[in-house]
Amino acid sequence: MIEMIGLKLDLRQAHADLAALDKLLTDNEQLEETGPGGLQEFFTSHPHLLLLMSRAFCPGLLPAAYLPECSVVQEFRADYAVANEDRTKFLFVEFEHAKKDSIFATKAKTKANQSYQWAKTFEHGFSQVVDWYFRLDDYQRTSKIDEHFGAPKIDYVGILVLGRDQFLKKTGLSQRFEWRRKYTVINSQHLHCFTFDELARELRGHYDTLIDLAETV
Repeated sequence: MIEMIGLKLDLRQAHADLAALDKLLTDNEQLEETGPGGLQEFFTSHPHLLLLMSRAFCPGLLPAAYLPECSVVQEFRADYAVANEDRTKFLFVEFEHAKKDSIFATKAKTKANQSYQWAKTFEHGFSQVVDWYFRLDDYQRTSKIDEHFGAPKIDYVGILVLGRDQFLKKTGLSQRFEWRRKYTVINSQHLHCFTFDELARELRGHYDTLIDLAETV
């Protein structure tokens, strides 16, 4: 059974981590996924952002633990997993780099026209999430889920985060990206996909909602 790192969401720390994320994105036009100064290094050192992600994208998941490099039933891997107290709800996160060609790459370029195709980075990350959904659904009817996660059945959401808003806007491909993620459904579940700029906005909006709720109590 996977051993996760216990951690409860601290809104004060989440506020500081959100500010650090905003600075990271402002100071760097492009970011590598791995290596020194990369996205995985940043999110591993700011785990409250991961907990906030689970609150934002998984209704009913009160985060109590997380794990970098999480095995998804041993065959596949997620960059991060976040779970609730009894390990019955999970968010699985796949990061790719935040670069000009993270989502679309140039297919052909002439004086009159330039066309784009889905980038290898996008297709790789997309396929990772599809594979999670496939294997988790396949094993839901066996004892392997209980053996691996510690619960006989789990609810789960997978998200893919890559790229930057500015490169989509420059190429005029935002609508194409929006259409694919809106209408992609895997086993009755949407495949959630965001740029890192969208992720930062979503997390900020959910943080503000949590603060408003806390102030009304």
